[in-house]
Amino acid sequence: MSETAIYIALLLHKLREKEPLSPQEQQDLEAWRQLHPGSEVLMQKLQDRSGLIREVEKMRTYDTTGATEELFRKLAIPLPAKQVNSTRRLQRSLAVAAVLLLLAVGTWLWLPADKAKKPLQAAASEVAPGGNKATLTLADGSVIVLDSAHNGLLAQQGVSDVSKQNGLLIYKAGDGNAPVQYNTMKTPRGGEFSLVLPDGSKVWLNAASSLTYPTVFNGSERVVELTGEAFFEIAPQQSMPFKVKVNKMEVAVLGTSFNIMAYDNEPAIRTTLVNGRVKVATAGQSLLLQPGQQARAAADIRLAGDVDVEEEIAWKKGKFMFGEATSMKTIMRQIANWYDVEVVFHGDVPNRIGGSVARSVPLSQLLKVLETAGAARFEVNNKRIDVYPSS
Repeated sequence: MSETAIYIALLLHKLREKEPLSPQEQQDLEAWRQLHPGSEVLMQKLQDRSGLIREVEKMRTYDTTGATEELFRKLAIPLPAKQVNSTRRLQRSLAVAAVLLLLAVGTWLWLPADKAKKPLQAAASEVAPGGNKATLTLADGSVIVLDSAHNGLLAQQGVSDVSKQNGLLIYKAGDGNAPVQYNTMKTPRGGEFSLVLPDGSKVWLNAASSLTYPTVFNGSERVVELTGEAFFEIAPQQSMPFKVKVNKMEVAVLGTSFNIMAYDNEPAIRTTLVNGRVKVATAGQSLLLQPGQQARAAADIRLAGDVDVEEEIAWKKGKFMFGEATSMKTIMRQIANWYDVEVVFHGDVPNRIGGSVARSVPLSQLLKVLETAGAARFEVNNKRIDVYPSS
């Protein structure tokens, strides 16, 4: 049994019994809650005294004497004497039931308990999370800083009005003919922004990304060019297919929702389909995706194995979400983009960790969650994170 499972169970048991937690215990419990979104449901179950009593009743059907004594020792709860009142016995049994319930759902941190007590070495200055930041380059080369621009009409590009409404850039195409013009929205590291294209399609642009597009769609197809990462919700127009160009790759769609991640420092371009149909093509190869599938394009195009769509689009919903197989280098690349920091690895940091954390938390809080989970040890100096092996 994991030592940390027992440690967290003890904290939850103390919380349920309204026993005081030390500042360190409070930090460790909060880090566990941040890393595991399902912890709130579990904590509600542990508050259900009658439910725990039912778990104790189930335990009576097993020969648990040896296991119970071991749990008591690990929980630092004195073994029950032969003459002990029923209330005290029940309290101890409830603690064991809490551990068993934790074990059943598998919700704890996979690390030795002593790792949960290592403090994060951080600089005094806090690094804030990213936010709505972007620039818009118009057809004539002039640049509008969108995060500081006022709401309302910003420009007229050909027959399209360009306006901003509550952090959303909107193109509204008018009647008439005009030469096709191109605009580019660009987000810095630590920025994101959304826009509605002239056809009504909506695009969420992640940090350190850009999208170049016409101010009105004419002709037989709708074509945009992407660098970085974006999520698309495409307005269906069967007579005018929508295409996204990424380096030498092209994604052709009808009406659909999908995510493209194409950062230069990632090993492959990932196209993840949420619903609808897309065809990914490059260098004479093509792959038709079904909802829930992902294409990875590097030297060739391959269909990925198990894909967690929610993990792939978590950034759009304001979260970091890491599967249990996510490497620390992948995690730190996402952190570097969102917090606009430099990351330097020292030694071999092979640890993998799963969990979910809001992208709105300060950098120190996010790193505390990862460090408490035993993923690595961090030192923060201004805008630089030094990453060391956890052991």
